[in-house]
Amino acid sequence: MRKGGFFVAGVLVGLAAMGCPNAPVADGQVDDDRDAVLIFVGDGFIAAVREGQSTGEQFVDICDGWFPAAANHELTIDTPLNMDVKVEGDVEARLWVLCEGSNYCGDVLDNRTEFNRFWNRADCEIYIGTADEGGEIEYELELEAE
Repeated sequence: MRKGGFFVAGVLVGLAAMGCPNAPVADGQVDDDRDAVLIFVGDGFIAAVREGQSTGEQFVDICDGWFPAAANHELTIDTPLNMDVKVEGDVEARLWVLCEGSNYCGDVLDNRTEFNRFWNRADCEIYIGTADEGGEIEYELELEAE
């Protein structure tokens, strides 16, 4: 039985090392695959960084901004933890996280938007938007455990 566990862990670490965008990160590491869409938060999670571009297509009054029709990133939280979520852009950024029916918005501070909260296990969608209709943004998204 232990042998199988080591095999699975080895495969996951190997996939992460090869840059596979959907591979969970090994415990205690920083997920720095900046182009990956999926972010997996499990035991030992420290941080994840993502970069990308987004557009403000539709107005979402919950978070007072313009967001794309589809999520920029998928977030799977497999272990409860306190975590900061931040996005910084080349223009004023908006952040909207939708987790199983609950909406979370960031506090806007110039071109950065962020918030901190305690997260339970959930599957979430992360939307990066702009302050203006039709706006375009290049962004860096950072999630960091406390």
